[in-house]
Amino acid sequence: MVNALDIALVILIGWSTYKGWKTGLVQALLRLAGLVFAYILALAYGQALGEGLLGDDSTLFGIIGIIIVFLCVVFAVHYAARFLKVFLRATPLGIVDAAGGSILGLAQGVLAFGLLILLAYSYPLHNEIPEQIENSVLAGPVQQGALALVDAIETVFPRVKSAVEDLDIRSSDVPEVVKTLKTGADDARQKLDKIVKESKQRLDDVSK
Repeated sequence: MVNALDIALVILIGWSTYKGWKTGLVQALLRLAGLVFAYILALAYGQALGEGLLGDDSTLFGIIGIIIVFLCVVFAVHYAARFLKVFLRATPLGIVDAAGGSILGLAQGVLAFGLLILLAYSYPLHNEIPEQIENSVLAGPVQQGALALVDAIETVFPRVKSAVEDLDIRSSDVPEVVKTLKTGADDARQKLDKIVKESKQRLDDVSK
């Protein structure tokens, strides 16, 4: 029987799909690539830029330089992607771009809300949440879809990481606060990996 969670999933994933159609595949992919390269370039050259512009080698100015480089790259890619989107939408390829964006938006919605359901089931804020998830018609397929996308990302990520390393962009000394954030992110990823493994086992048991 359909419950409130099913209605919420239809609305949220539908919204994500519509947003993907409006954004387009090319613009969405360029934005994602822009974030990756903004992160790489910010760590590689941000601290040197901060020290050069502000004349100080303190951690604070290094962080400011990293933020400046990151934002500049993100904004540059963002506006380049918007220009390319306008150009594509004026050609027959526009419908392909919109359709691809819809598919990507759907995948993003399934991934985001599927992982959110996995977290809510593993760490429920209310004792009725697991029951609501178990009684939902769509929660199971959305969780399965999210786990499949996680597997796909884990397969692709090492290749992307290898390609980035082949660029041979050397980072300068990274501020301690950035190292701390990276450590925190690594810990969070390990916890998420544990939740994913437990969820796969739980969903496999349910499907049997």
